[in-house]
Amino acid sequence: MQRTSLVLLSVSGLLFIMIGVASLLDPAGAIAPTGIEIHTIAGHNEVRANYGGMILVLGLYFLAGALRPPLRSQTLLVLALFCTGLVLGRSVSLVVDGNPGLMMNSFLALEVLAAALAMGCWRQSLQRARKD
Repeated sequence: MQRTSLVLLSVSGLLFIMIGVASLLDPAGAIAPTGIEIHTIAGHNEVRANYGGMILVLGLYFLAGALRPPLRSQTLLVLALFCTGLVLGRSVSLVVDGNPGLMMNSFLALEVLAAALAMGCWRQSLQRARKD
């Protein structure tokens, strides 16, 4: 699972960094594929903050966890919790709002997978730490 942890954190980190940079530079363009349109300065501000700055910094953190083994366990937990939060929000939306379509459902499937992998890797890292 150590290799899985390394790959999961590296890929997640790079994806988050790409999303973050794109959202900081072009918030309307970055979010357009989701069907969301931004019409106000406040909307641009919100996307730059939540999809840009926050996601970029999380991506850097996940990449740091991949590159620095002492950070890996806590970074896996943060990734698992973050993806679980995304899954929760998308699941509530499915029930309350209905089916959002293939792209959003694909994101949901990817986030479920990432949350499960990160949680499994985190639990295994705790078991290894107890043995040491």
